[in-house]
Amino acid sequence: MLSIEAARSALATRVSQRTLEHAERVAESAAELARRYDCDANDALLAGLLHDWGKDLSDQQLFAEADRLGVNVAPADHRAPQLLHARVGAAQIVETLSDVPASVVSAVAHHTLGAVEMTDLDRIVYIADSIEPHRRYDGVDELRAAVGHVPLSELFLRCMASGIRHVVATRRMLHPMTVEVWNAALGKAGS
Repeated sequence: MLSIEAARSALATRVSQRTLEHAERVAESAAELARRYDCDANDALLAGLLHDWGKDLSDQQLFAEADRLGVNVAPADHRAPQLLHARVGAAQIVETLSDVPASVVSAVAHHTLGAVEMTDLDRIVYIADSIEPHRRYDGVDELRAAVGHVPLSELFLRCMASGIRHVVATRRMLHPMTVEVWNAALGKAGS
């Protein structure tokens, strides 16, 4: 498996210092979540570190890379191109880095919109990105306080709900995948 040091070095060559520092915080948060929810902390650390591999690409670069790499671009992606950074970044990781487990690639790909079928590692990276220490928004402290006190599936739903509230409050369109993921997660939670 790719070492954390090699991943950090590779990431540092392609993202800004700000993105690198955020990725490091997400990696630490993901590792802590993994320990709390009985998941592999090393995989969580690696996935958290790599999650924003495609973050600093421009909208034009994201569309070009999506086309080159065969990443599906939905009509909604044209309204919010930066959401593509997760799927494009995951595809670039597969192409660029060796020995990255498929579970880590999946977590990178699903950290923005989620997926109807998500692994615990997918959920952990999604949550870690939402609650890393520098995040400041209404409700983030409550999400952080819930870690280890509610099941991972419930924490994921709470993080998704917070994100959806933000999108609605800022009068932006919800990506259709967000709606699908929410409905699927809610159905699995039995609510």
